[in-house]
This record gives sequence, structure tokens and C-alpha cells, in this order.
Amino acid sequence: MKIVPERYICVEQPLPTGARGMERYDVCVVGGGAAGLCAAYEASKAGASVCIISKGCLGLASATAMSAGIFTHPTEGLREDELRKATIDIGCRINDGALVQRLVSEGSGIPYFLKEVGIEFDPKPSGIHLRRKRLRFPGVEFGKRMRDLLKERGVVVHEHCSTESLIMRGDRCVGAVSRDKGGSTFSIISDAVILATGGFCGIFETNDNPAACTGDGIAMALRAGAAVRDAEFVQFFPIGMAEENLPPFVLFPPYPDEARLVNDKGEDVLRKRLPEERNLTRAVILQRDKVCQAIAFEEERGRNCYLDLSEVNDWKGVDMGTMNSMYQLVTYGHMPANGRIRITTTAHHSMGGVVIDENARTGVKGLYAAGEIAGGLHGANRRGGNALAEAVVFGRIAGEAAAGVRVGMVERRAINNMKEAVEVETGDGSGAKEARRRIAAACSRSLGIVRSRGSLAEGISEIREIEKGIGNEGKVRSFEGDEVKNMALIAQIAMQSALLRQESRGSHFRKDFPVEDDRWLGSIRASLSGAQLAYSFVPNKLS
Repeated sequence: MKIVPERYICVEQPLPTGARGMERYDVCVVGGGAAGLCAAYEASKAGASVCIISKGCLGLASATAMSAGIFTHPTEGLREDELRKATIDIGCRINDGALVQRLVSEGSGIPYFLKEVGIEFDPKPSGIHLRRKRLRFPGVEFGKRMRDLLKERGVVVHEHCSTESLIMRGDRCVGAVSRDKGGSTFSIISDAVILATGGFCGIFETNDNPAACTGDGIAMALRAGAAVRDAEFVQFFPIGMAEENLPPFVLFPPYPDEARLVNDKGEDVLRKRLPEERNLTRAVILQRDKVCQAIAFEEERGRNCYLDLSEVNDWKGVDMGTMNSMYQLVTYGHMPANGRIRITTTAHHSMGGVVIDENARTGVKGLYAAGEIAGGLHGANRRGGNALAEAVVFGRIAGEAAAGVRVGMVERRAINNMKEAVEVETGDGSGAKEARRRIAAACSRSLGIVRSRGSLAEGISEIREIEKGIGNEGKVRSFEGDEVKNMALIAQIAMQSALLRQESRGSHFRKDFPVEDDRWLGSIRASLSGAQLAYSFVPNKLS
């Protein structure tokens, strides 16, 4: 299930096939969503020379562009300590406390930053909503404004380029190798690299992410020596339209107070799983995992689920300025006569990712990560509104920190003497499309909302078989082939982590271990030892 943002025209087009050589900058940002845009902005503002590389159109082909534009941050109505507690409680207490504290302490500055860059918003009791113009997604306005601002600041933009690997000199990251759609490869040499490539929900059959969200940055960071945590925790969004004759919109909150989730027998699905919660908006924001599980259990019994809006009598009383999804339903005439819309769950946000500290450092010298690519902030489940806040806060932190990196003179001289672009063989990507389809199907079967030892073991076995097939294609590489290899690596880590975690917590539900167990109060971490994946369990200590 995909949401497609408005049509747009990109200025830059892929360059003709041929060697593009090497470019030199202080900071290289990989990723064109909110975290990457904010990182590039802060690094350039700090005086660094900056380039930014995006798989698609900068700012317009990311999860940010498809978002509802909701930021949660401390306000007069939501104190820092309240937001910190809510984030940790919803994350089931395995969050990185230092990351949570940095988010809430820096989050109050989000409105001032948005004013600085000229982005319009409306204040709300628990944060802000980006102002929607015409029928665009609010995130599109954010991306377009930041894209234009970076170009005004002289940031060099590479669009439609797939970053394939990081360049290492010893234990330091000194750049990245990329390929454009025309097949040309080029190298960026820099003092620091910021990975802001987003999450990995694009590896599922049914998801609301851009197709580019396949875990590339996580895979590159792993190969460079970084660790990954919490890969088993994938947040599904409960209300994605699944009507045959309607577009596959994801219906974001807020919803009318009269909205209900019902099955095909008319039973209230939410009341079955969350009897104490009567408000759908609050449930989707604060207990999204439980709402998804309620729908999944109904579907396991062969029952369809619906968003029931039949009791909404006065649409004029609904705040259509922020209720973007409801606006689409009413404006485009997608409301069925009986007021019930068939819905299903869709992979939405990956909580797991690269291990970072509160300054966005990965543990690999010169390498930073920000946004959904990073793990630890959300723990086992994400509070609604924290994703965009995370992207802006940690994107800015990473940009400022990376701009301050200064390598020693001897090391700088050695880096500057790297004159030849890294050679990357090209190919036609034959077999990549079928491998991608198989990986997506395996993830949806084994790594969905309801999991078990048997389904996870089968999924791991299937991913390993797919990897063997990819390896048999030889040394030939392609834009599509590298993406599939990254998908297989991330899928295997997520499945293995889910198999190791013998409990249910947050978005991770095991039928064979259906309760939360404090012996698993911590994070499962994955790293590469040579070509082999290694796993460890790190107990959590919230400060």
C-alpha cells in the first residue's frame, strides 16, 4: 500500500553514463528527508562545505513528504517530564534514556527553527501541525522549502543517486560511493558523513513508505563497523484504506469523535482489545501497537475490519485544516454510502536502526546517523508525532556536530591524495525485481504483527536462500541489485532479532510468548564480524 505525493518536476536529471570522478566536501549527507535536509542546513550554517545525496527528488521522495506534518514537542500543555515519561512508557522502557532526554530538551526549539526557515504551522496543545496548502501533503511543503533553502545556501545536490557504500580509511569514514540513474559512479570525500536514509519498512509487501526506504543506510553503517539495535520492532499503522475502488490512502489521526473500528459483524474491535479506550484518535497516537494487534486478530479469524464513520453527522464541525485524511475522503467523494471503509494494517515505521549517542555519533569515526535510520529513541513502540520531531532535532544535532569535525593534518593529506574514484562494476540488475518481491512476501508472512517461532524460522531460511541466489549472480552490481542485497541483510537481522526475543513487547508480538517479560528489558544488537552477523543482548538502564 503506497501513498503517492503530488506530481512534481525535478530540476536535476541523471547524468549520462561515464566516470564522474571524485568530489571533496567537509560534510556529506546521504538522505533527502527531514533529517538529511536539517543536517545539511545546520552544517552549511556552521560554515562547512556540504553536499547532499538523495535517491529521488530531494525533499519530495521521502517519508517526510508523505507525512501528516505532526510534530510532538514540549508545550505549556505538555511538559518535558510528561513527554519523556510518555515516550518511555509507550516504548516499553527499552528506550535509550539519553536520546529521549535530548529529544525533549531540544524539542521546544522546533517552532523557532521552522520560523527561521520560513515554514508555516499551527500550534496545538501537544506540539504543532504543519499548515496544509491546497491538497498537498503538509510534508511536501516542508521538503520543497528546505530544498530551495539548501540550494540558496550553496549546498551541492545530487538527486536520483543511489549511495552504495561508505569509503573507509582504517577505522574512519571518509566518504561515500554513489551511482546515478544513468549508471555513472562517483566518490565523495569528506571529513564527516551523515546517514539520514530513513527506515526499512519498504521491505514489506504492504507499506506506506516510499519505495526507497529499504534499509540501505543501515546496511552501509553495519559494513563500516556500526551496530544495529531493536530491529525486531516495526510499527504498523492500523488504518490503511483497503477498498477495491478507493485509493490506498493511509488515514492519519485525528479522527472525528464518533469514529469507530468495527468488524464485518459490526462488533467494536477497539473495545475488544482496549476496553478502557473509547477515543480512536487517542488510541492510534498512544497505543498504536494494540490497535494493530486488534485488527490482526480479527483478520486471523477471517473477519474484515472497517473504519466506521456512519455516526459522524456534522462534518462542518471537524477541523478540516489539520484533518488531512478526512479532508481527502470528503473532498474527493471517497466516502461509501454506508459510511464504512474497509481498512487493514500497513508497515509504517521501523523503530530499530543504527546505534547512536545523544550527539548522533555512530561509534565509527566520522560517521553520524539521524532520523529513522537510528535506533534507541522509540524503544519498542513510537509515540505519534515523535518521528518528525526526531528527524528535525537529531538532523540538526548531526549537522552541527559533523561541521565541527576536523581531521589531523597527516590524515587530511592522505585523504586528499585519494584521487581516483572507487571502481564499481555495473550490471543490468537481472533477477533483482523477483528477489525483491520474494523478500517482501517473506517479511509480510514472518515479520508481521503476529509472529511465532515457526514463522520466523521459515522466514530466515527463505531470506538465506534468496541471498544465495543473489550471490550466484557473480560480481556484477547494479542500482537494483545492491538495494536487494541490503533488503535481504536487514530482513535477516529483523527476523533473527524477533526470534531471539522470547516475549511480547510493544510492536513485537509473539503468539508463543504472548506476555512482556522483564528478563528481556534491554536491546538486541547486531553487528558484522567479518562476513558473519553476531548478536548480543544489552540490558537497559534508564537514567
